[in-house]
Amino acid sequence: MEIKGTELEFINDFYKRIGEFKTIDGTLGYIFDTIEDLLLAKENKLVDEMLKRMIVENFTIIVLIGVLTITFPFRKVLPSRKDFYQRIEDYWMIIDGDMRALRGLNDD
Repeated sequence: MEIKGTELEFINDFYKRIGEFKTIDGTLGYIFDTIEDLLLAKENKLVDEMLKRMIVENFTIIVLIGVLTITFPFRKVLPSRKDFYQRIEDYWMIIDGDMRALRGLNDD
C-alpha cells in the first residue's frame, strides 16, 4: 500500500474518511481494507500510531469493535493496541456498562 504525504496526514485522512461513509457497511469495509492492507504491507508502526491517536469518544462502538477485530490477529506487533482496548473499555463502561460487546477482543 502506498502512503501519500506524511504519516500524520495519512492518519488524519483515514479518520476523516471514516466519517464520510453513509452506511456502516461502507465504513467497516474501508476500515478493514485499509488496516489489513497496511498490516500485510508490514506498516505495523503506522497502524500502531493510528491506534494511539484514535479518540475513541468520536466513534461508534461498531467502528471501535471493527478496529479491534481487524487488529486482533496482529496484536503482538501493535504495542499500543492494549491501551487502545483499555480506552474503549473505559469509555464503554461509562456509556453502557455491558462489556459483552468487547468479549474476546482484548489482548489476553
